[in-house]
Amino acid sequence: LKGFILGIIASFVAFIVVQPYVILDWAQFLSDFTEQSEMVRGIRDYPYTRQYVDTAPYLYHLRQLTTWGLGLPLGITVWFGLLYSTLRGLSLRQGIFYLNLGVLVPALILLLSSNILAIVLACIIAAIAVLLAGIFRTRESRQDALMISWVVPYILVIGSLDVKFSRYLLPVTPFLIIFASKMIWALWDKAKTKLNLPKPTVVIALGLLLGSTGIYTLSYLSIYQSSHTAVRTASWLQQNAEKGAVILKEHWEEGIPGLVGFRIIELPMYEPDSPHKLKRIATLLSEADYIWFYSNRLYGTIPRLDERYPYSTNYYRQLFSGRLGYE
Repeated sequence: LKGFILGIIASFVAFIVVQPYVILDWAQFLSDFTEQSEMVRGIRDYPYTRQYVDTAPYLYHLRQLTTWGLGLPLGITVWFGLLYSTLRGLSLRQGIFYLNLGVLVPALILLLSSNILAIVLACIIAAIAVLLAGIFRTRESRQDALMISWVVPYILVIGSLDVKFSRYLLPVTPFLIIFASKMIWALWDKAKTKLNLPKPTVVIALGLLLGSTGIYTLSYLSIYQSSHTAVRTASWLQQNAEKGAVILKEHWEEGIPGLVGFRIIELPMYEPDSPHKLKRIATLLSEADYIWFYSNRLYGTIPRLDERYPYSTNYYRQLFSGRLGYE
């Protein structure tokens, strides 16, 4: 009880130290917090979150972190590491009971409802499951329970939300790597005695894991050895486009720096489809000389929402097929 009370006090002090604006401007903090909370739960509809419409809960985050966040070898390993640490020290029956109570039940609650009460209830059930499992864990495996009590409820909540920015998994990624490291260490320890694996096999596997992760890192960093594509686009336009040319860009998208002497107009692609919007786009297309696309943010999202954007979906199909006169 004493440790529990001290833990609450320490958590409160740490929160105030790293989030002083909670005290300095409580009204603004509450407003921002409410806005973000409603955004990630789909209550507020912002254009830059429509890319996540119809994305699968949990599986989307799992795929994004595995493929792009960590790279396939390390990405696959960390999820096995999480499963290993979650079940470590439990018998098969106890492990199944924990997965059902601590993971499956909270996940079902969160998939059925995203309101605050459902989130709190799911977190309480997940925490109770960790405590109950702690009774049956071996003494050495109980140290994992503290990290699991943070990682598992967090992933359960974040993975169920409508909006799924990859950065939302950053707070638990270091812990996932710790779990993977513990699993690898256990494999090394048991390679000869229980698994009948030669230790050189484990060393080679670990070398491949570290080497491939290093290659992913260097490949990512190599992106910055050349100029950003937006800078190169600006340079090309300055050298090749006529001064005073009309250039169309999509709204809710980044701009291209360094352009001088051009008329830049926004295409209102995220606005609701209507005859007025269609006429506006057609007029702009007939008057413009160039269209730039900073990314696939809009044309990768809008055609997936063809019931909401039937005109705009057809516009992209016509544009990229060359039927609108643009190359």
